[in-house]
Amino acid sequence: MSTDAPIVEMESIGHTPAVAARVEAAKPKLVSVRLLRNYRPQTDVFEVVGYHKEPVLRKRPDGKMVTVEEGGFIKDHDDDGAIIPAPPAMVGTGFANKLNAGTVVRLPRDEAKRARDLKIGELELDDD
Repeated sequence: MSTDAPIVEMESIGHTPAVAARVEAAKPKLVSVRLLRNYRPQTDVFEVVGYHKEPVLRKRPDGKMVTVEEGGFIKDHDDDGAIIPAPPAMVGTGFANKLNAGTVVRLPRDEAKRARDLKIGELELDDD
């Protein structure tokens, strides 16, 4: 594979390890929050981690409840590789940029604290 584009050294345009460290340090610290209510983040700085799905139970004719779909933590990816947030409870009730209850997101520390204080979400333990 041949490319005619010139090779640019990262250090020649100012991308040294020191600059990369400063850029990384300037990013806000993200905290995992499990949403208890639907929420639209205040900033564009957030990451969707996945969502908790409840198991689907059905009653058989003999009265016994059986599990039709298993529950658990779902971490589905779309075609672009981004993680899909929890689907709405009812079809047609969602709108752009809204994250539904049950979704686990990583929010900036101040926004996560505000969401916890307003009972919008609860802090989630990080496995990282």
